[in-house]
Order: sequence, then structure tokens, then C-alpha cells
Amino acid sequence: ANYVEAEKYYNIAIGIVEKDKNNRSKSEILRGRANTYKYQEKYDNAITDYLQALAIDEKNNDSYGQALNKLELASIYLASGEYGKAIQYYKETLYFNPAIALVGLGNSYLFLDNTPK
Repeated sequence: ANYVEAEKYYNIAIGIVEKDKNNRSKSEILRGRANTYKYQEKYDNAITDYLQALAIDEKNNDSYGQALNKLELASIYLASGEYGKAIQYYKETLYFNPAIALVGLGNSYLFLDNTPK
């Protein structure tokens, strides 16, 4: 994957939609750029973009976009060892994709060492 090129084009796209104030498109672009950060394990940058996209989706009442952002945030928090935050976001997405959310919850509690013995 060429993350530098991907990020470059996402940045250009963000510049275009900011001029047009097209927030729905901006959310999708931020989510895409966040994915490039996530794959490079630049978690702080990814979290920033996912949270911005989530705020836009909440403002637009886009439940699908909200769920996608929350699942991505949960997976980053799980990967970075922030299990409490991962659990929070996985619980918030149970309505959207129960199977993925439940597996994420199981993994979070497994790594948290908070499972019954």
C-alpha cells in the first residue's frame, strides 16, 4: 500500500469539500484518511479523524456513519491497549453489527483479564 499517496489525495479531497461545506462527503473522506493512519499504526491521527467524522455523522443523524466510526475507534482502542474505551465503543455498536461488536467485546474483556475464571 502507498499510504503517502493515499493521504495526499485524502487531503486534497478534504480541501475541496471544506470549500463546498459538504459535511457528508467530509465524513467519508476523514474516515478514509483515518484508515490510512490506522494501517500505519498512527493511532492518535486515526482517532482524531474518526472523532471528527463521528461528530459530522452525529450532526447529520447518520447512524450508519456513526456506527462505522465507533467500530473503527473500538478496534484502535483494543489494538492500543485502551480496553475500557474499546468496550465502550463496542457496546455502542451492538445494534449495528452484533457479531463484530460481540467479538470485539470478548477480545477486550479477554485482554482486560476481566473474564470470570
